[in-house]
Amino acid sequence: MSTAVLANKIAAAALVVSIAAFGVSIRSCAISEEAQVQSRTQFKQERQLILTATFQKNDKEDCTSTIKVTPIGSDFKFQAGYAVLPPSMFKEPIPIANDGTFLRMGDICFRLQAFVKSQVKPEKGAIKVGEGAIPLIIKSSYAVRGMAYDDVSLYVLDTMIMVREEESDPVWISFKGLSFAERMSPFATVDRNLLDSLMNSRGFSLPPRTP
Repeated sequence: MSTAVLANKIAAAALVVSIAAFGVSIRSCAISEEAQVQSRTQFKQERQLILTATFQKNDKEDCTSTIKVTPIGSDFKFQAGYAVLPPSMFKEPIPIANDGTFLRMGDICFRLQAFVKSQVKPEKGAIKVGEGAIPLIIKSSYAVRGMAYDDVSLYVLDTMIMVREEESDPVWISFKGLSFAERMSPFATVDRNLLDSLMNSRGFSLPPRTP
């Protein structure tokens, strides 16, 4: 075999090895970038706030007297916040204490009872019982793993009401659960009219979502 032919074969083999190595390099970069994206996503998800709630109401009360929100996850610490109800029900932001307790519950109950009565009229000889869901936006300041963050999210407040037959009887309202619905941008202005637009004659509705 001539020296020229041998040199050509060696050069071709070297080119194949070089191309193969380049392909491996591209794949390694792609895997590394995917790992970084997954790591960033996990970092973000581990620090995103979702709230649950407990409620207190004794048998002598016509309306739930206490709503207290708590972060899901032992690493989270709720610091302060406020809730926004549909303006047709309650116009002012509702402050939330650093232990997660909703303040001004007496005023909230009074206005919600008035709202329900404006929508459902008492009827002689009838007690009207129903369930509904109230959309609300909760703006939260919280800490997790040594860092402070802000969160704005849409939640659903599951509610049971009872309208008694006498006009003078107060509406019975009991809150049953708080469900996370959707995360919103913490930099956006809270659109309170959005909450009214989400309400319809049957309560709260959102299109179904899948992972």
